[in-house]
Amino acid sequence: MMDGDEEKGFANNNDEEEEEKSLSDISQQEEEGPHKRPSMTMDHSEGTLEPGASQRSRISIVSELPDVINSARTRRATVESLGGRSAASNRRATIESLQRRSTVESLSSRSAFGNSKQMSTRFHSMKSNIGSYGEEDLFSGEYWIPPQNDDNLPIVVDFRCACFKLTDVSTVQFTTLIKFVLVFEWIDPRLRGMPITTNDLPADLWGPDMILENAQNDCRIIYDSFSLLDANEGRLKRTITYHGHIFTPMGLVDFPFDSADLGLKFISINNWMTLDGSRKGNDPVQQIYILRPMLDRDDVDFFLLGWGGKLQEFNVLGWSQNVANPSNPSIPIVFKFDIHLMRKSLFYIYKVLFPMWLESPRLYCFIMRIQMFNMKSR
Repeated sequence: MMDGDEEKGFANNNDEEEEEKSLSDISQQEEEGPHKRPSMTMDHSEGTLEPGASQRSRISIVSELPDVINSARTRRATVESLGGRSAASNRRATIESLQRRSTVESLSSRSAFGNSKQMSTRFHSMKSNIGSYGEEDLFSGEYWIPPQNDDNLPIVVDFRCACFKLTDVSTVQFTTLIKFVLVFEWIDPRLRGMPITTNDLPADLWGPDMILENAQNDCRIIYDSFSLLDANEGRLKRTITYHGHIFTPMGLVDFPFDSADLGLKFISINNWMTLDGSRKGNDPVQQIYILRPMLDRDDVDFFLLGWGGKLQEFNVLGWSQNVANPSNPSIPIVFKFDIHLMRKSLFYIYKVLFPMWLESPRLYCFIMRIQMFNMKSR
């Protein structure tokens, strides 16, 4: 079924065709001239044709030709104007239809997504496979704030450690090259029950941090991983690696039969850092968390010795640890980890004393020769 504008367009096209046909007939009559046979006129009163009337008819047609041409041109201009108006109306109708369609799509999108904040949340959630959680969604920008328990007690941060390198123990510079790892685990109640994975964690999510106090300038701190262990519980894990030289003073009074403790001292005034490292700080006013070593866990060991336990000059006797969680938040939390060493005395006997003992006869002969030379010179 055609629209009204389309019917008008077809009517105007028919008028244009009839007008062009009439103009072509008039031009053809003008071009034929006197070479054609004489035209005849009919006497309507008697019903007979009168020869010789062609001259009068031709004069009449020629005299009326300018008026007919002007009238045809006027009608053609009118038809073109109506056609232009029709095209303009068609374009206008198309534009209004597109505007109505965009308005309907906008209204439908608003009904699906709600206000602008919910739209932004839905967009981000689509990217991270997380549903919309309103004011408590993962993109509210407030996850850098430390979490709180329902009872307002400090967060319990369980931790364990591992040592993957221990070498270059220097008794002259009192330094040791180490690669030590801390693994923290804690519960963030804000993530509890969310259908998320590690890849969906907010970039500004809060996490604990610690400082290695006796680290040298070349010691690097590497934040290896930040992962979600249990979505139902909201349990998180962070791994921090300390790689470089540390300051380890030793007592050499009993050398080479001495022993030493290679100590690592970590401190924290409620120190924290976000997942992406964009924010970090501490809190000397409020106690945010406490450290608890994983000594009662059956699935993991508190300490992992990952480098074999062999040193060139020392025997590894064992390790010990101590954690202090003061009630005053201005006093730092201290975690001390000591690796107990004993120097290999036989190492120095074979390397120093035994070669000297082998050289002692030669040294005795050399001294005797000097004395004999002195007696002869007298």
